[in-house]
Amino acid sequence: MMALNQKLNCVVTPGEAIGEVTEGTVKLANGLMQNQSTIYATKAGILRIKSPDIYFVENSQRRYVPSLDDMVIGIVIDKRVDSFLVDVGCHQPASLPYNNFEGATKKNRPLYEVGDLVYARVCVTSRDMEPELSCLTLQGKADTFGKLNGGYMFKCSTGLVRDCLSRNSIILNALGKKIPFEVAIGMNGRIWTNAADSKTTILIANAIQNSEHLNEKQILSMVHKMTNLQAHQT
Repeated sequence: MMALNQKLNCVVTPGEAIGEVTEGTVKLANGLMQNQSTIYATKAGILRIKSPDIYFVENSQRRYVPSLDDMVIGIVIDKRVDSFLVDVGCHQPASLPYNNFEGATKKNRPLYEVGDLVYARVCVTSRDMEPELSCLTLQGKADTFGKLNGGYMFKCSTGLVRDCLSRNSIILNALGKKIPFEVAIGMNGRIWTNAADSKTTILIANAIQNSEHLNEKQILSMVHKMTNLQAHQT
């Protein structure tokens, strides 16, 4: 017998114990792990089963498809004669021309190194060309675009991205009332956050990730517990 079946088609969260294997073996796939006889979720999503008896966690993660004016978080992977090559998680790298920065000239090029994170806007999309990025608004200003220094970036589902981009984002508003921090949200399923120290930065990242399948009451309770625990440890 296996209590795992009781959780089928239900939302599970990372670290949640979702079943016990009392006899035989069970096949686990994406988002699940077994420790002795207990099965835990390692990703947030909905517990599903597929033939032949393989359990997995279904979520909305998939390869990013660039759309015009999307805000994205990219990783510089190369420097070319007139542009940076940037990984944004789609089928091919994007181009970020040097002149797509505020104040940039031929003699005054932006200073980026391979591995740097950049917050940018998709300004050109085409089936026949690589996507093009810009660190300028439509009004030609840098605004919030540019290099993301320090902090921590993590991948997430597009559903969580949409929740965080909402003005009424429960998790970001709850965290903002407790802790000062910076956040950049990419439509390509990447979120970057930065706080006063690395421990707080990771706490914020974990809270955002764990909030995806929680209701408002659960989110507020989680933030309260996490911030109280941090306060006692400092």
